[in-house]
Amino acid sequence: MASLDWYIRSQLKLRHLQLLVALDDLRNVGKVATYLHVSQPAVSKALSELENNIGLKLFNRTVHGMQPTIYGGSLVVYAKRILAELGKARDELRALISGVEGKVTVGALPAAAVAVLPKAIAALKTQSPVTAISIIEGSMDTLKPRLREGEIEVIVGLLPEDDPLSDVETLFLYQDNMVLATGSHHPLGQKKHVTWDELRHSPWILPPHASLMRQPIEEEFRRHRLALPSDYIESVSTMINVGILQHGNAVAFLPSVVAHYYARLGVLAVLPPSIPKLVHPVGIMHMKNQALSPSAMLLIATLKNIYEKG
Repeated sequence: MASLDWYIRSQLKLRHLQLLVALDDLRNVGKVATYLHVSQPAVSKALSELENNIGLKLFNRTVHGMQPTIYGGSLVVYAKRILAELGKARDELRALISGVEGKVTVGALPAAAVAVLPKAIAALKTQSPVTAISIIEGSMDTLKPRLREGEIEVIVGLLPEDDPLSDVETLFLYQDNMVLATGSHHPLGQKKHVTWDELRHSPWILPPHASLMRQPIEEEFRRHRLALPSDYIESVSTMINVGILQHGNAVAFLPSVVAHYYARLGVLAVLPPSIPKLVHPVGIMHMKNQALSPSAMLLIATLKNIYEKG
């Protein structure tokens, strides 16, 4: 154990971390060699030396390629975090050299992409014009791993259910409800009263099964004695969903702030049926035991200030 501690503290190099991450991502020695611009024997030798020095088997060769052991998988998680932090340090230094005062990378869930983040970014830029902001839009299942790996500092959008054992801290901003929306040209969009039975044969846009809202939406169909749609598209992209509604005859569940934003622009129509059971908290997520950059703290403070006033 003492030798393991000594090796990690004084002998583990960046090239070892890069090797571990490449092996985990590519799972093939030949591809790793090409990626790192070295020979295949050099990759095998480096891995063997690393395993011998640590005293643990990190990867197994299988018919499905290189598979991490429990020890390798654990080390890869930390290797990704370290490399991500170094990448942020590089970006921060480049930004400072070019006159930018810090940078924050934000993950945007669909509920945040249209109204929440744009409003906060406008306020932040008024306060700190030279703070750089990078935005990555996606679903929770694509953004959360990047949060854990340190590539993203905060995620803004629909909050998951409280879990005291989670490694993610959540900060509540406001409650939003889902509404039914369609294109402004749709015949149902002109009616003051629409029943669920009228929606029975409509094409739908639904969130994917991995989305936090998929199960509540399916329960809403069952509550109104409607079969789950057979004519549907799965998407979490706000722009794609709005485009499909604008150019077709589909109906979609959308966050209220999103639907009403596009309704004010004349693009969408919000349908009358209320959905009281589809209310969800929108907020901020970040890692519990990971220090936030000054730029990330500034963004969080800006968001809190906007919604505490509202």
